[in-house]
Amino acid sequence: MEFCDDLIAVLGTLAGTFAGWGLSQLTERRNISKKKNAVFIELTQLSEKLNKVADTVLSIANNLCSNKPSDYLTLPMPVRLEITDEFFKQVYIRLSPSERANVSGLREFVDTLNDAIAVVERAKEPEYTKQQYFDMVLTAYGNAIAAELYARETIQKRKEVVDLNSPSFIAVRKRLNETYCELHAKLVK
Repeated sequence: MEFCDDLIAVLGTLAGTFAGWGLSQLTERRNISKKKNAVFIELTQLSEKLNKVADTVLSIANNLCSNKPSDYLTLPMPVRLEITDEFFKQVYIRLSPSERANVSGLREFVDTLNDAIAVVERAKEPEYTKQQYFDMVLTAYGNAIAAELYARETIQKRKEVVDLNSPSFIAVRKRLNETYCELHAKLVK
């Protein structure tokens, strides 16, 4: 009889251990899923933020072309991805290969945009010609537009890697070239 009591105690302990382990696995999966959703919600909001950055930088370029003082137009603050930066390593294993590539690619676009904004900020006129400053401003604008499109495509096409040679990216490059030519013509007048 004592053997049966010991066996029941051991089996009860094992059942409790497995139940606890199973519950912790479910909790961990739920937490990772919530973090993954938070990353993609932030990326959705990022698209709107990048549109505002692009509009601000384009306004600065337009003011340069029309010889209006652009001092009152402050450069946008660097774009931050707090949630993505905090949770990316934790959710990495749960992302599909295309999602990983897209989020990493978007991070690179945002870093490039932030670098371009920093260059424009450091290049406040005296030592740079108006043309040089204008080129830096338009580079920042192009980076903002490209990052916004990449963010939008990352959200819309989660199951495939964003194609930088897709018709939408080709159209953006064409639009940027037209914008540059149009604004440059105004600048040299």
